[in-house]
Amino acid sequence: YRRGKCRLHFLPQKFERHQQNTSRFIWKKGEIFWRVQLQFPHAISPSSSMVVKDNISENTLIYTLLRPYIEAFSPNDGNEVANTNENMPSERKLHGSYDVYKAAGFSGVKVLLKSEGNSNKTKQYYEMDISKSLSNNLYNKNIVEHPVFLIILNHHSDSFNVQESSDD
Repeated sequence: YRRGKCRLHFLPQKFERHQQNTSRFIWKKGEIFWRVQLQFPHAISPSSSMVVKDNISENTLIYTLLRPYIEAFSPNDGNEVANTNENMPSERKLHGSYDVYKAAGFSGVKVLLKSEGNSNKTKQYYEMDISKSLSNNLYNKNIVEHPVFLIILNHHSDSFNVQESSDD
């Protein structure tokens, strides 16, 4: 499947990743709503190292996706529904898992897209521009089922095989 030069590959139905994929194309809107996997390898809690977000419009900026994890948590910022008192401790604990990212801020992190569907045996990544939408960032990329983003600290970027964006 190709849309806007993004090559979307599907796995056989028996594969777990295919069964869990909730990405879909809404014909009336002419828009893809993705299942997006965010991996935070530097998160304090191992249970917080992977976040899955469903129903994300292809027009959503990557900045908007990452904002709750990288900007300082403010319980009264007006964008969140007020939490009940019993939910507050777990909410604060969740946000505490991303303190490393909050300390670095957006200028201290890189967002990488896992390059999939290529014949290389080594893991490769493409650096994403957080000021652009998912559709702009996925242009000319191979995606298997849904995008997988890796959010890393800048000083760890030399540990990853980051490729220049190309026309594949």
